[in-house]
Amino acid sequence: MYAVSIPSIVAEAMILLNNIVIWSLRKGYSVIISLAAFTAVTIGYYPFMIPASIELTSAASSSKTLIFMLSGIGFFIPVMLIYSGYQYLVFRGKVKMDAHTEISIE
Repeated sequence: MYAVSIPSIVAEAMILLNNIVIWSLRKGYSVIISLAAFTAVTIGYYPFMIPASIELTSAASSSKTLIFMLSGIGFFIPVMLIYSGYQYLVFRGKVKMDAHTEISIE
């Protein structure tokens, strides 16, 4: 039916993500590595994330559960962001790479 099958598209996407991760490791961009890992997991699970027979309203939890989870997330995400900012503040300027430092990927 189609000239290109879904597994070959997924394989090409994984190869592209692998190249992005290797480039990010050499440059030291950890955020890009995290996003690439999340994207790879999402691509791998895509057909099975939500079955077509389930609607969003029937897949959601009860209102009390959703409010409880939202309040927990509303508390913990700012705490984590403040703590991460504090870590960057404490360790700022203490680790530097010089011209002789090499990053090897094997």
